[in-house]
This record gives sequence, C-alpha cells and structure tokens, in this order.
Amino acid sequence: MEDDIDPPFPDILVSATCVARRALILAAVVCCGDINRSKARSEEDLRQRVLEWLTRLELWNEVEPDEEKILRAPLGTLEKEDVVRATWYVEGLAILAWALNRLEFPCHDTKVDPYDVADSVWFLNEGAEEVIRTARLRDQTELEACDALLYAIHVRVRDFMRHRKPKDITHWIEEIWLATLQLAADDLLVDNDLAIDGRAISEVEESRLQECGCIMVERHRAIIWLCGEHPIYSQTPVDT
Repeated sequence: MEDDIDPPFPDILVSATCVARRALILAAVVCCGDINRSKARSEEDLRQRVLEWLTRLELWNEVEPDEEKILRAPLGTLEKEDVVRATWYVEGLAILAWALNRLEFPCHDTKVDPYDVADSVWFLNEGAEEVIRTARLRDQTELEACDALLYAIHVRVRDFMRHRKPKDITHWIEEIWLATLQLAADDLLVDNDLAIDGRAISEVEESRLQECGCIMVERHRAIIWLCGEHPIYSQTPVDT
C-alpha cells in the first residue's frame, strides 16, 4: 500500500434518477433482510407491502438477482450471510441518500440509524415516486471529496488491520475535502492517526475495528458505484 492517497476521479457519474431508484431498492432490501429473522404475521404483511411498493414504482427491472432472492424469501428462510449482507447495505444507502441531498454526511465511525436513512428516501411512502422525479445529485466537487475521503479512511482501516501499527496519516487527508464536506479534522484524527470513538485507531477494541471496517466497505462501495465505474451495485469491487 502506498502512503500517498490518490484515488482516481471519474468524469462520468450515474444519473440522479438512477441513484434515486437504487436507493429505494436498497431501502427495500435492508428492510426485508432485517425482518427475515422473524416469522410474525405482521412482518410477512410488511414484506408483501414492500413487494407491492416496488411494483408500483416499477423498480423490479433494476433489482439484482441476489437482491430479489432477499426480497422474495419467505420469513425465516434466508441464510445468515444473506441477512448480514442485506442489513449492512444501509451504510451504502446512507451515502446515496447524502448524495441526493436527503441526509447529512454520516460520521465515519458510527453506524447510521436505519429508520432515519429509510425515512430520508421516503421508504414505503405512497409519494416515493417524487424522490425519483425530483432527484438531484450534489455537485461534482462534493462527490469527489466524498470519494477521496472514504477511500483514505478505508485504506487506513484495512492497513491497520493488516499491520497493527500506528501511522501518521495527516498527509492523506486534504483540507479541501474536509471543507467541502463541512467536517472537522479533530473528528477524524487523534495523534495524527484515524480516530475511532475519540481515540487513535491503535487504541480501540477489536470489535469496534471490525465494525468500522464493515461500515467503510459499504459506504465506499456506494460512492464507487455512484461514480459510474461499475454498473452492478453488488458486484462493485471495494479495493484499497
């Protein structure tokens, strides 16, 4: 891994309409993944409502095969790995919602609230087609700053998980990125290294390190996909 962080910035982005439609699909997948652990009749009614909602919005032609498996699975039948994958997708959904100007930029070391994120894209709302019709992406500068910052954070998490050594990463984080995203360096860095829970990454427990790794995988996937490098969301590689 190189110490200089220099991710490419593509010139072509996915359209705002496509991002909005993908966000609505992800909201449905997250919901169905979460409720699949239950066998309550009320939850099955909810799952049917989700399927009907997707039909009404004419989104099925953009649902990926693995997503359709999660959406159509009777309650209690999904493998654990499918449930985990589906529920973690909410972190990527948060980035898409942010890109659509519907959510604040999420804190790098904290899981988002799935209900707040779903509400931001009007999940299961009768008027959700308005989210698609009025979709507008943040400007290129903001999206590039997001791409660069998530890449840098993801690289640092992966690097520490491999080598378990403190590192000065101040030269990885550009002031212009923070200014563009309205973030403070003190919230990202402690002792010149990545901060998690207000402590340097080398000082946090393993469970938090693993959790932050999962957060960054999904958020990084979302911005890479949004930047138009890979057409299939679930197959977007998240390399560092």
